[in-house]
Amino acid sequence: MKQGFPENFLWGGALAAAQADGAWNEGGKGMDTQDVRYFDAAWDKETRTRMRNINMTSEIFEKALTDTQDTHYPFRWGIDFYHTYKEDLALLEE
Repeated sequence: MKQGFPENFLWGGALAAAQADGAWNEGGKGMDTQDVRYFDAAWDKETRTRMRNINMTSEIFEKALTDTQDTHYPFRWGIDFYHTYKEDLALLEE
């Protein structure tokens, strides 16, 4: 059995916008559903599952719009690809 990869093997990568973004209020992007998705690190598994499936309401949306702390909106930043894409792509190229 051969080990390793052929010399001309090309690696690839993929990610979703919700993982990557990082500029929810910059560059003219505009807000999307992930940007108003509330999260609390103290939630247990059952609560995380329940909260993942809640319907968006006007109250939830308005609260998210006025929350400038971003403490409970980690999906706004993802891996911050907007600000780090050059370094991230250089790593892939390497």
